[in-house]
Amino acid sequence: MQAEQQQKVLRAQVVGKARLLHQMTLLLEERLHSNQQDVPISIEMISGAGDSAPFKRMLVELDVAYLRSDDMLNLLELKSVKPALYNLTRKEKDGVLYYDGADRIVFPYSFEQTVDGLSTVIMSSPDVDYTTVKVEDLKDTLKIKYQVKYQLSKTESVSCRVHGTAKKWREKHRLVFLWQCYTEGLGEFVVKQRGWLLVRWLKRQKGAAIKAVVLFWRAIRV
Repeated sequence: MQAEQQQKVLRAQVVGKARLLHQMTLLLEERLHSNQQDVPISIEMISGAGDSAPFKRMLVELDVAYLRSDDMLNLLELKSVKPALYNLTRKEKDGVLYYDGADRIVFPYSFEQTVDGLSTVIMSSPDVDYTTVKVEDLKDTLKIKYQVKYQLSKTESVSCRVHGTAKKWREKHRLVFLWQCYTEGLGEFVVKQRGWLLVRWLKRQKGAAIKAVVLFWRAIRV
């Protein structure tokens, strides 16, 4: 019972960052800081996604990004947050509008407890009671493809197609999650997102604790 309660608390703290489906469907960046939220009116799962070229390319890109994880994190100024939040900063470079953020979070659980909890949350659908998405779920790899439709107004709606991948690497004293999604729709509208989640030991004080470092990268090219 205690382990189940700890997992529920852990899920509540990190769900804003770990929900892969919801992270991938936040497509309209101009509305991120608006009080008005777009509500998806339909989400259609599409089967047979694992054989497509975009997924093969995205998994290769994740492998390359994994090798650069330490270099990427060494360049960041991480901010400690409590509880886990999803706050992005708007930036623009070379004509590309993007949002990014980097946070550091400490959880009062053992390393193994946190690894198990995060693996369950991130590598599964958040809306189906931890049931892993059955598009293609290989060992430590998740692929998903779906169509999402947003209602912008009473008379206007948009439809976008999302390809998403997630992968995890278990090291001796660290767990690394990476996910990436590619969204296309609205003519030339393209959104890319890549995220890192690293879990490692903290120095032992009272009990065992871990540090989770998260980086979100997102860009729009119209």
